Amino acid sequence: MTLTGTGPGVPSKVERRDNLWGDYELPGRLMNDAAHWRARAEEARVHAEQICDPEARRMMLEIAAGYERIAERAEQRLCKKGEASDAS
Repeated sequence: MTLTGTGPGVPSKVERRDNLWGDYELPGRLMNDAAHWRARAEEARVHAEQICDPEARRMMLEIAAGYERIAERAEQRLCKKGEASDAS
């Protein structure tokens, strides 16, 4: 988010990027690649096993669970895409 204004610290408008990845565009094929996200989840679980701090381990396992949710969403998108092409 970038603030621009007429004076120091006085924003006249807020400019917001719609792309939360900054200038990097996440390719659609990667967003829809469930295997990629499941591999990332497994990698996070492996890291969690090596962490001694319980809170840090919990956080890493939450990251893994988030990657699993992304994988599930990717599969849902692909199913919907397949249904739409079958209906054509």
